[in-house]
Amino acid sequence: MFKRFVSIFLTIALCCGMVAINSGCEQKEKLYLFNWGDYMDPDVITAFEEEYNVKVVEENFDTNEDMYIKVKNAASSYDVLIPSEYMIERLIMEDMLHEINFDNVPNYSNISQSVLNMSNGIDKKYMVPYMWGTLGILYNPDVVDPEDAKSWDVLWNEKYKGRIVMLNSIRDGLAVPLLKLGYSINTRSEAELDEATALLLDQLDRELVLSYEGDDIKNMLSKGTADIAVTWSGEAVAAKMLAQQNGRTLDYVVPEEGSNMFYDGLVIPKTAQNKELAEKFIDFVCRAENAKLISEYIGYATANEAGYQLVDESLRGDEDFWATDEILARCTAFHYLGKDLEKYQVRWLKVQ
Repeated sequence: MFKRFVSIFLTIALCCGMVAINSGCEQKEKLYLFNWGDYMDPDVITAFEEEYNVKVVEENFDTNEDMYIKVKNAASSYDVLIPSEYMIERLIMEDMLHEINFDNVPNYSNISQSVLNMSNGIDKKYMVPYMWGTLGILYNPDVVDPEDAKSWDVLWNEKYKGRIVMLNSIRDGLAVPLLKLGYSINTRSEAELDEATALLLDQLDRELVLSYEGDDIKNMLSKGTADIAVTWSGEAVAAKMLAQQNGRTLDYVVPEEGSNMFYDGLVIPKTAQNKELAEKFIDFVCRAENAKLISEYIGYATANEAGYQLVDESLRGDEDFWATDEILARCTAFHYLGKDLEKYQVRWLKVQ
């Protein structure tokens, strides 16, 4: 009986050992990516996984602020984040980012100098520019008069009651009424912010707005659920393509009063478990061919000059995709506001 017990025990132990060995063989190094929704070509991620024999685990966020809260609370140990310029500035000032070892990112040389010049310089040790674009108005020209769409005023026009979608983002959301009023999108004035908030509340009181949305805007406009929306240029390009598939037409415009010009960057938070793998991923994304694939897939202008040269000519000629100097001349970037951000947060809660 004892020998039989030993035999069974050894058999079980051997089987468990084999399972453990097999599990170990299948265990892949993981890279945790925290990204906007629909903001990376899945084929590029797959190619990275195959080349480096790793697994990319991607999670998405809807706003910079949502991303910040989760990273700040260390809810997960992400290796790469893709926030916008003002949020990158905040992460740096709060000592939440690693400096990038650019020796491990040789394809950084592909990045456009003009995009690098958009930066105020504080983030250059910590960030590799990814995509850039503008904030504007996406609309159905069969319903919305193109002349009306040239101004932010259109969002308060009774003609389009119940067909308007606003962007569910604190900085972009308050930027719209600030621009309509002729104020800076980086204002710290309580009085100016009160005026802007009053405009948004008036818009809601008059039931002009269908809803506040994020990633769903392109689907809503392309399917005809709404006829006018505040959105980003890359979302507009994607929406126009979807609309064509549905036999519809959409247009995009940066209003005459001006707007926001933004860029998003690849950064490595200090909570990252694998900084070296994160740098390999950033370098992989910076390969010209990969930058081209991502840009064409998501509809945003790549910050990668070498990749831009490979992008389909029809897309490069679209000013919605690649804003002209004339458009950019009336745009400004968001800046991190420090403690004054609370002024925005308090007012945004009233709108929400």
